[in-house]
Amino acid sequence: MKFPFVLRRRLEKSEARFRERIEKLKRKLEKRESIEIEEREKFQQRKIICVGLNKTGTTSLENVFEQFGFTVGNWRSGELLIEEWATRDFAPIIDLCHTAEAFRDCPFSLPHTYAALDAAFPNAKFILTVRDSPEQWWRSLTRFHSKLWADGERVPTKEDLEKADYVYPGRPWRSNRLVYDTPADDPYEKDTLMAHYERHNA
Repeated sequence: MKFPFVLRRRLEKSEARFRERIEKLKRKLEKRESIEIEEREKFQQRKIICVGLNKTGTTSLENVFEQFGFTVGNWRSGELLIEEWATRDFAPIIDLCHTAEAFRDCPFSLPHTYAALDAAFPNAKFILTVRDSPEQWWRSLTRFHSKLWADGERVPTKEDLEKADYVYPGRPWRSNRLVYDTPADDPYEKDTLMAHYERHNA
Protein backbone atom coordinates (compact mmCIF):
# COMPACT_ATOMS: atom_id res chain seq x y z
CA MET A 1 0.00 0.00 0.00
CA LYS A 2 2.99 2.27 0.41
CA PHE A 3 3.74 2.45 -3.29
CA PRO A 4 0.36 3.80 -4.36
CA PHE A 5 0.61 6.46 -1.66
CA VAL A 6 4.04 7.56 -2.92
CA LEU A 7 2.80 7.53 -6.48
CA ARG A 8 -0.20 9.61 -5.50
CA ARG A 9 2.04 12.16 -3.80
CA ARG A 10 4.23 12.38 -6.87
CA LEU A 11 1.19 12.89 -9.08
CA GLU A 12 -0.09 15.61 -6.77
CA LYS A 13 3.27 17.38 -6.82
CA SER A 14 3.49 17.03 -10.58
CA GLU A 15 -0.02 18.41 -10.98
CA ALA A 16 0.80 21.31 -8.64
CA ARG A 17 3.91 22.17 -10.67
CA PHE A 18 1.88 21.95 -13.87
CA ARG A 19 -0.77 24.29 -12.47
CA GLU A 20 1.92 26.70 -11.32
CA ARG A 21 3.41 26.77 -14.81
CA ILE A 22 -0.01 27.36 -16.31
CA GLU A 23 -0.60 30.28 -13.93
CA LYS A 24 2.81 31.77 -14.78
CA LEU A 25 2.04 31.44 -18.46
CA LYS A 26 -1.37 33.08 -17.99
CA ARG A 27 0.21 35.98 -16.09
CA LYS A 28 2.84 36.34 -18.80
CA LEU A 29 0.21 36.35 -21.54
CA GLU A 30 -1.93 38.85 -19.63
CA LYS A 31 1.08 41.12 -19.19
CA ARG A 32 1.93 40.84 -22.87
CA GLU A 33 -1.67 41.56 -23.83
CA SER A 34 -1.68 44.58 -21.53
CA ILE A 35 1.50 45.88 -23.15
CA GLU A 36 0.07 45.28 -26.63
CA ILE A 37 -3.12 47.15 -25.71
CA GLU A 38 -1.06 50.02 -24.34
CA GLU A 39 1.06 50.09 -27.48
CA ARG A 40 -2.03 50.05 -29.68
CA GLU A 41 -3.50 52.92 -27.70
CA LYS A 42 -0.28 54.89 -28.09
CA PHE A 43 -0.30 54.09 -31.79
CA GLN A 44 -3.87 55.30 -32.12
CA GLN A 45 -3.09 58.55 -30.31
CA ARG A 46 0.28 59.36 -31.88
CA LYS A 47 -0.66 61.32 -34.98
CA ILE A 48 1.38 63.74 -37.04
CA ILE A 49 -0.64 65.39 -39.78
CA CYS A 50 0.68 67.69 -42.46
CA VAL A 51 -1.97 70.29 -43.26
CA GLY A 52 0.09 72.24 -45.78
CA LEU A 53 -1.27 72.49 -49.30
CA ASN A 54 0.00 70.24 -52.08
CA LYS A 55 3.22 71.52 -53.65
CA THR A 56 4.59 72.89 -50.39
CA GLY A 57 7.15 70.15 -49.79
CA THR A 58 4.74 67.53 -48.49
CA THR A 59 6.42 64.64 -50.33
CA SER A 60 9.76 65.57 -48.77
CA LEU A 61 8.07 65.71 -45.38
CA GLU A 62 6.72 62.19 -45.91
CA ASN A 63 10.30 61.02 -46.43
CA VAL A 64 11.23 62.61 -43.12
CA PHE A 65 8.33 60.82 -41.41
CA GLU A 66 9.60 57.50 -42.72
CA GLN A 67 13.20 58.24 -41.71
CA PHE A 68 12.03 58.80 -38.14
CA GLY A 69 10.16 55.50 -38.15
CA PHE A 70 6.59 56.74 -38.40
CA THR A 71 4.09 54.67 -40.34
CA VAL A 72 2.71 56.83 -43.13
CA GLY A 73 -0.91 56.61 -44.23
CA ASN A 74 -1.74 55.44 -47.72
CA TRP A 75 -1.80 58.56 -49.86
CA ARG A 76 -4.24 57.25 -52.46
CA SER A 77 -6.71 56.06 -49.81
CA GLY A 78 -6.83 59.59 -48.45
CA GLU A 79 -7.16 61.18 -51.86
CA LEU A 80 -10.20 59.02 -52.63
CA LEU A 81 -12.05 60.56 -49.67
CA ILE A 82 -12.46 63.94 -51.31
CA GLU A 83 -16.16 63.34 -51.96
CA GLU A 84 -16.74 62.58 -48.27
CA TRP A 85 -14.80 65.71 -47.38
CA ALA A 86 -16.98 67.73 -49.75
CA THR A 87 -20.09 66.76 -47.74
CA ARG A 88 -18.16 67.31 -44.48
CA ASP A 89 -18.40 63.62 -43.62
CA PHE A 90 -15.19 63.33 -41.64
CA ALA A 91 -15.88 59.86 -40.17
CA PRO A 92 -14.11 57.98 -43.02
CA ILE A 93 -11.14 60.34 -42.74
CA ILE A 94 -10.92 59.72 -39.01
CA ASP A 95 -11.15 55.98 -39.67
CA LEU A 96 -8.24 56.25 -42.08
CA CYS A 97 -6.21 57.95 -39.35
CA HIS A 98 -6.47 54.76 -37.28
CA THR A 99 -4.39 52.91 -39.89
CA ALA A 100 -1.13 54.84 -39.48
CA GLU A 101 0.66 57.62 -37.61
CA ALA A 102 1.52 60.28 -40.20
CA PHE A 103 -0.51 61.74 -43.05
CA ARG A 104 -0.22 64.38 -45.79
CA ASP A 105 -2.04 66.00 -48.69
CA CYS A 106 -5.70 65.51 -49.62
CA PRO A 107 -7.95 65.39 -47.63
CA PHE A 108 -5.76 66.40 -44.70
CA SER A 109 -4.73 69.66 -46.35
CA LEU A 110 -8.29 70.67 -47.21
CA PRO A 111 -10.30 73.27 -45.27
CA HIS A 112 -12.13 72.12 -42.13
CA THR A 113 -10.35 68.74 -41.92
CA TYR A 114 -7.93 70.09 -39.34
CA ALA A 115 -10.71 70.98 -36.89
CA ALA A 116 -12.32 67.54 -37.17
CA LEU A 117 -9.02 65.72 -36.63
CA ASP A 118 -7.99 67.98 -33.78
CA ALA A 119 -11.22 67.04 -32.01
CA ALA A 120 -10.80 63.33 -32.77
CA PHE A 121 -7.11 63.22 -31.78
CA PRO A 122 -6.46 65.82 -29.06
CA ASN A 123 -2.77 64.89 -28.83
CA ALA A 124 -2.11 65.07 -32.55
CA LYS A 125 0.63 67.30 -33.95
CA PHE A 126 -0.11 69.37 -37.03
CA ILE A 127 2.52 70.66 -39.43
CA LEU A 128 1.83 73.53 -41.81
CA THR A 129 4.24 73.48 -44.75
CA VAL A 130 4.49 76.65 -46.87
CA ARG A 131 6.30 78.11 -49.89
CA ASP A 132 8.22 81.36 -49.87
CA SER A 133 5.28 83.21 -51.41
CA PRO A 134 1.76 82.62 -52.76
CA GLU A 135 3.00 83.19 -56.31
CA GLN A 136 5.75 80.59 -55.90
CA TRP A 137 3.12 78.09 -54.76
CA TRP A 138 0.84 78.95 -57.71
CA ARG A 139 3.69 78.49 -60.17
CA SER A 140 4.67 75.17 -58.64
CA LEU A 141 1.07 73.92 -58.68
CA THR A 142 0.31 74.95 -62.27
CA ARG A 143 3.67 73.70 -63.55
CA PHE A 144 3.08 70.29 -61.93
CA HIS A 145 -0.47 70.01 -63.20
CA SER A 146 0.62 71.12 -66.66
CA LYS A 147 3.06 68.21 -66.80
CA LEU A 148 0.28 65.85 -65.77
CA TRP A 149 -2.67 67.12 -67.79
CA ALA A 150 -1.55 69.69 -70.37
CA ASP A 151 1.56 70.14 -72.51
CA GLY A 152 4.03 70.78 -69.68
CA GLU A 153 4.23 74.49 -70.45
CA ARG A 154 0.85 76.22 -70.38
CA VAL A 155 -1.58 76.34 -67.46
CA PRO A 156 -4.21 73.56 -67.78
CA THR A 157 -7.67 74.54 -68.95
CA LYS A 158 -11.11 73.24 -68.09
CA GLU A 159 -10.98 71.05 -71.20
CA ASP A 160 -7.62 69.59 -70.12
CA LEU A 161 -8.96 68.68 -66.70
CA GLU A 162 -12.16 67.20 -68.10
CA LYS A 163 -10.17 64.96 -70.44
CA ALA A 164 -7.57 63.98 -67.82
CA ASP A 165 -7.77 60.34 -66.76
CA TYR A 166 -6.61 60.25 -63.15
CA VAL A 167 -8.34 57.65 -60.93
CA TYR A 168 -11.21 58.06 -63.40
CA PRO A 169 -11.75 60.33 -66.44
CA GLY A 170 -12.48 63.91 -65.47
CA ARG A 171 -11.58 63.53 -61.82
CA PRO A 172 -9.03 66.40 -61.88
CA TRP A 173 -11.85 68.70 -62.99
CA ARG A 174 -14.14 67.39 -60.26
CA SER A 175 -11.43 67.93 -57.62
CA ASN A 176 -10.73 71.43 -58.91
CA ARG A 177 -14.39 72.37 -58.57
CA LEU A 178 -14.67 70.92 -55.06
CA VAL A 179 -11.57 72.62 -53.67
CA TYR A 180 -11.12 75.93 -55.49
CA ASP A 181 -13.57 78.75 -56.16
CA THR A 182 -11.93 79.82 -59.41
CA PRO A 183 -14.06 80.63 -62.49
CA ALA A 184 -15.10 77.58 -64.51
CA ASP A 185 -13.47 79.03 -67.63
CA ASP A 186 -10.23 79.74 -65.78
CA PRO A 187 -9.71 76.94 -63.18
CA TYR A 188 -6.22 78.16 -62.20
CA GLU A 189 -7.00 81.88 -62.09
CA LYS A 190 -3.94 83.27 -60.38
CA ASP A 191 -5.35 85.85 -57.99
CA THR A 192 -8.09 83.53 -56.72
CA LEU A 193 -5.69 80.66 -56.09
CA MET A 194 -3.14 82.88 -54.37
CA ALA A 195 -5.93 84.17 -52.12
CA HIS A 196 -6.85 80.54 -51.40
CA TYR A 197 -3.26 79.87 -50.38
CA GLU A 198 -3.14 82.89 -48.10
CA ARG A 199 -6.46 82.01 -46.39
CA HIS A 200 -5.26 78.48 -45.80
CA ASN A 201 -2.06 79.62 -44.13
CA ALA A 202 -3.58 82.47 -42.13
